Amino acid sequence: MTNIVKILSDIQERLVSALPELEYVDKDRGQLSDGNTEIRFPCALLDVKNIDFSLEGKGIRMADIQLVVTIAYRHDSSTDTADNTYKAIELLEHADKALHLFTAKEFTPLFCSGVKKTETNGDKECYEMTYRTFIEIAHDTGDSSIIVDDIELKVK
Repeated sequence: MTNIVKILSDIQERLVSALPELEYVDKDRGQLSDGNTEIRFPCALLDVKNIDFSLEGKGIRMADIQLVVTIAYRHDSSTDTADNTYKAIELLEHADKALHLFTAKEFTPLFCSGVKKTETNGDKECYEMTYRTFIEIAHDTGDSSIIVDDIELKVK
């Protein structure tokens, strides 16, 4: 799964460079739900949602990967103005601009397949952006081949 780690690292680097307004970008380890004090807002948390494999033949599998980028924004009622009301939405747009069709040589261009609001509790607003990409995973099957000469069927 080192390909997955590389994809997540590439996305993390892309968000850090393209969205300097993000205070924290990391792998999602449940930081938003466990009251983690190291997290700073606004933030982006990355994780794998699902991977489906299909066999392409000759030891090659195609991995259809769904990645989740969670954007979280904390409103501060003491400093928020009308201009900040839609700040979380603006961050979504900036993140999508940075990630849509982003690629590295290891994976196909990312495309956003959905956005879902996941949390609003007073001062915190969170959205999950699901991106899809594909990678080809080759396994060395060697040059050996099996020839079937005969099949025996026993009926009881």
